Amino acid sequence: VAPNPSPKCRFCGNTLSSAASHADLCANLCRNGLLHSEAAIDAYAAVDRGDFCPDGADPYNDGAVVLGSSGAQVSAPHVHASALELLQEAIQDRPLSEPLRVLDLGSGSGCMATLLARLLAGRGRVLGVEHIEELAQEAVRNVSKSHPELLENGSLELRCQDGRCLAEAGFDFIHCGAALPG
Repeated sequence: VAPNPSPKCRFCGNTLSSAASHADLCANLCRNGLLHSEAAIDAYAAVDRGDFCPDGADPYNDGAVVLGSSGAQVSAPHVHASALELLQEAIQDRPLSEPLRVLDLGSGSGCMATLLARLLAGRGRVLGVEHIEELAQEAVRNVSKSHPELLENGSLELRCQDGRCLAEAGFDFIHCGAALPG
């Protein structure tokens, strides 16, 4: 009898990396080839998704987690890992002396914004923008659990704001986790 193949994401086809703990989730993302650069691995290892998921959710399941009644979600771990690797690939050859500005549009619970700030590791700033006030407030509380220094030193700023009206310009990279009406 042939072994059952590992489950795949029905949207992108990536192998799912579900686990029972943060450490095991990180190991599975690496084993499945979704995390491979040292910088992205270190950033992901530093940010426990459990700090950003509501009570009762399974934070180490490789699927999206719904955030309350707003319909917003924390993206699946494999989606965040893939985005981290794409950013790492884009910034790896940039001079360390060149500060980077990254926008996380639709920052929800703050998970991806925190991952991005950890990936930059002092090389720039991340602005997380969320238009739902309750989520923006929860994001600050979530980041403050294990990463308050990111907020205190300005590596990460979280705002409640409509990203479509964002007046600031000059971002080097934009991660969009938001859904916008057509």
